[in-house]
Amino acid sequence: GTADRNTRNVSIARTRVRIYLEEFFRTDLLESVTAERLQEYRVWLSTRKARGEPLGKPLGRETVRHILADARCMFRWLEEHGYVARAPLPRRFLPKRHKVMPRWLSDAEVAKLLTRLDGPWLFVVRLGLATGMRWSEMCRAEAKHLGRDGQLVVPVAKGGEGRKVPLGDTDPALAREISQRVGRFVAYTP
Repeated sequence: GTADRNTRNVSIARTRVRIYLEEFFRTDLLESVTAERLQEYRVWLSTRKARGEPLGKPLGRETVRHILADARCMFRWLEEHGYVARAPLPRRFLPKRHKVMPRWLSDAEVAKLLTRLDGPWLFVVRLGLATGMRWSEMCRAEAKHLGRDGQLVVPVAKGGEGRKVPLGDTDPALAREISQRVGRFVAYTP
């Protein structure tokens, strides 16, 4: 569906459908597409060359993943609206994502960043660095979420469940500052 996609992402999906999906399934009737045919599509995509690459570099794993996600959305929509009896989606249709370790700021980078900030931005950056909280979590964090154990309770984290964030380990001054605050810690909206 396009309900959760912005205009740019809808345009990108349309282009991917035109370039890849329409080319591969050119003569196939939607009702006759099988899980095996979709697996053939996945293999076919892994042999395609990226557009605009002078050396004919193959499509990247994430690009293939996006293209397959578009196909999955389309077939689910077709099923939901009665155009096909059942979406022929094979198990493990999308390739696994590569796990990339986050790149941490060095102590020198952190020090340089903190010397260039002041006012509310300095507090926001210190809070983020000390807790590792996401932007939306920081924007929802309030003084009432600070527990007696010195941990900050994030009531709604990614995935919808709460979690506890320890304070004071990396920035004891920040923990004291947080304990003296009232209301929201970050005055911006996510």
